[in-house]
Formats: sequence, C-alpha cells, structure tokens
Amino acid sequence: MRLPTASIFLLALAGGAQAQQGRQLEPLSRSGEAVTGRITLSADSIRFTGGKSLKLALVDGKARGSFDAARPGTAVTARLYRVVTPADLVLRNGNTLCGRPGTHLVVYEASPGSVHLNFYEGAERPGGQGKDKLCFFSVYGG
Repeated sequence: MRLPTASIFLLALAGGAQAQQGRQLEPLSRSGEAVTGRITLSADSIRFTGGKSLKLALVDGKARGSFDAARPGTAVTARLYRVVTPADLVLRNGNTLCGRPGTHLVVYEASPGSVHLNFYEGAERPGGQGKDKLCFFSVYGG
C-alpha cells in the first residue's frame, strides 16, 4: 500500500524512529536557501544547516487557518508548535529567521512533497488570520 506524502510526513512527526531522527528537508525557495539551508524537522525540534536548533512543543496537531502566504484566505490544516526557548538564531550568511525571537512554528503540506514552514513572533498563538505576526516563511521538499 502506498501512502500519500502528507500521510508519511504526519506519521513521521507523530512517533517512531524517523520522528526521533527527524526528516531532512531541502529548501525549495530563495528565503530557505539564504537563511536556513537544509533543515531537519522532528517531533520536538528543528535543526538548521550549521547545527543550530530550536526545541519545539506541539500545541495543535490539526490547527486550521489561513497560514498559506501564497494563497491568502485559503484554509489549510497544519501542525502548530511553540518554540520552547525563543531565540533569534544567526543562521546562514549571518541571516536570522525573524530579526527578533520567533515564538511559534507552523508546518503544513500544500501539495505532495512541498512542506511549508512559517515562523511567527509575539506571545499570541497564530490563528491563520491577517493579524498574525508572520516573520519568516519558506518552502522545503524531501
């Protein structure tokens, strides 16, 4: 039986050996290439090229909202994480994710093999609305 890529991605983050090791994703956008490079996303952390990482805590495994910056108003189902210890890491080429400590991460698949990551700043939980403080987004594959 062949599972759709989205199902495999969600299973990997839900548990098992792959979730602990993480899923490696290559940047498919210029922002991802310039700022993060390859990332490794696991159930409780995200690691960037160069080895820096952020510890994550799952807030909602099925958050529903308009998180897709390329398609405003289109609701998607995403995994919403809180960054355990917000930090504004200096990553590739001296770039940072937000310019301030990012507090939340939203992860979703807009199409098979296309994983979108959004970082938000501020104390409020992003709800996929226009008032959210989106500070970085990029698309990855792998």
